[in-house]
Amino acid sequence: MDDQALDDRLQAFEASVPVVGGPPSRRPRVSRGRVALALAAVALVAGGATASGVFEVRGVEGAFNPGQPLHCTGVANMTPRDAAKWLVSHGYDVTWQVEDTTPGVPKGQQESYQTKVAPVVGSIAGAAITGGHEIIVVVETGPKAITIDDCP
Repeated sequence: MDDQALDDRLQAFEASVPVVGGPPSRRPRVSRGRVALALAAVALVAGGATASGVFEVRGVEGAFNPGQPLHCTGVANMTPRDAAKWLVSHGYDVTWQVEDTTPGVPKGQQESYQTKVAPVVGSIAGAAITGGHEIIVVVETGPKAITIDDCP
């Protein structure tokens, strides 16, 4: 069978299959802008920018920085689950960026994902308000996870 015949058969097959909705997904879709913002946040966290408590994402100050809404609230020192309760009770729509810092796993192969459910373990490494009451909170897991002081 030549390429044209295969192409014709494929087109006929595709036309006969009904399309309903998009492909199934396990996680809610996150806009590319939010992913890029979170990745920029992760790059800063990985570089140690939050060790002093100062966190910035592409010109957006970290939510725990002086003068920002979460400065000195104690949220940065809470467990992710406790922070989730506090943030939701104060009207925030939280996306969690979870970064694994397990030793022995090469950079680039460590687990990294976003979720709307607060992780059970880990420490808050930074946060950025992305618009209105939408916030991305970066949580590091593993023994090398850093912690920050939200009221330096």
